[in-house]
Amino acid sequence: MNDATIIQASLRDLTTLLSLITDYHAWEEIPDPPNLVEAIEFLLAADHPGGFWIAWDGDRPVAYVAVTLRFSLAAGGDVLVIDELFVLEAARNHGLGRRLIDTTHAYGAAIGCRELLLEVANSNRTAQAFYAALGFTPRLRRCWERPILPMAAVASVGRYPPNTAVMLP
Repeated sequence: MNDATIIQASLRDLTTLLSLITDYHAWEEIPDPPNLVEAIEFLLAADHPGGFWIAWDGDRPVAYVAVTLRFSLAAGGDVLVIDELFVLEAARNHGLGRRLIDTTHAYGAAIGCRELLLEVANSNRTAQAFYAALGFTPRLRRCWERPILPMAAVASVGRYPPNTAVMLP
């Protein structure tokens, strides 16, 4: 598996990604959003930075990483965010996770990002040790979330509305 090929995914890889992502979500006990296919298609679109890389062992997909871009005042510029990284259980401990991290790091450097950021569950000590060995350091912050729109409403709004004035309360 050390000779696995890592390729940047395109729309032709949608079914492959859907399978890997649903495997990951089942493993992490994350419910699949009802618009998962649309979300994958959006990230695969070529009109913005980010996307997916898939590790292939021959003709078998065995791992993937999903990355997206965000701006951070604290970092002083763009930050590449690893949204998901998953290696199938049978393919673990062969360096694929490290290679996917190295791939995303190189991509982030190529597009001018200041840092690579990811989240890991507090209970996932194995992943924390893995990321620490790759040079990641924990932030002394905790992520919090608050929904803005119900999943069904997101599609009706559109991804990026025109840059117009919005009346706020």
